[in-house]
Amino acid sequence: MRRPIVIATHVVSLVGIVLLMSHFWSSDLVSIVQWALAAASGVFCVYSGIIYRPQVESATHKALLLADAVIGGIILLGLILSAIFLFAPPII
Repeated sequence: MRRPIVIATHVVSLVGIVLLMSHFWSSDLVSIVQWALAAASGVFCVYSGIIYRPQVESATHKALLLADAVIGGIILLGLILSAIFLFAPPII
């Protein structure tokens, strides 16, 4: 039974979404730290969702892990798009 990893992955995906959304309104240094933490949580969610999904028996846990992998992909896509504005120098 892999219930703790399913719950941990789901919690990390929710935290990653919150970090992704909140880094837009933070100051410069805090925004970069939140961006990095959101990237780590996105990679963790995609990895855990893909690796642990075949190992669980419950259909509910499989659905949660699939949703977490998709949420991790959305987090990474959002971070790629926000990196354009966060790390690129402004054009004057």
